[in-house]
Amino acid sequence: MTQIITPDRFSSDKASTCCFTGHRAKTLPLGGDPGSRPMKDLKSWLRLTVQEAFDDGYRTFISGMAGGIDLLGAEEILALRKSAGAGDVSLVCAVPYPMQIEELKTDDQKALYVRILSQSDAAVVVSKAFHGGCYRERNLFMVEHSSRLIGVVRSLKPASGTGMTIKMARDRSLETRIFDLDSEPYRSLYFKPEKDPTE
Repeated sequence: MTQIITPDRFSSDKASTCCFTGHRAKTLPLGGDPGSRPMKDLKSWLRLTVQEAFDDGYRTFISGMAGGIDLLGAEEILALRKSAGAGDVSLVCAVPYPMQIEELKTDDQKALYVRILSQSDAAVVVSKAFHGGCYRERNLFMVEHSSRLIGVVRSLKPASGTGMTIKMARDRSLETRIFDLDSEPYRSLYFKPEKDPTE
């Protein structure tokens, strides 16, 4: 059963913890249509990047649980956990406020949200109720407990929540693995800090 806790009760090994950030479905290629070639390519990149993190020793993964990349990333963690030799992988849901699910637009997204939450190891509820800064607080929680970030971003939207989370991560010396949706063709951007974020 998923453990529901407050941020002050959460602890993990930062050096082996990775988090996700990315746009919601409507901003993804073709509105996030899972049957489209661009989305299949994006999901393949996510799968490979999650596997790379696992191979590099990451065992705890944090998802912000928004529709789009957050849920897709969490799905990949559940799939990884089922694979041979990945039984020690943990999925943590960073929920900005208790009724986040009501923001999801489709029944499929809501069903996926419930399935991921029910199969996660912990749900950290960052705020007791919605307020203007609860998503920033959630993003800060994820970044401060991780040493790597996997993100999918439109680089032409640097002021988006995703863009700001990537900046937050780099300012705190996290390694980042970024899929740039505005590049042609799509390209991955890697950033390795000079400073160790766990120090």
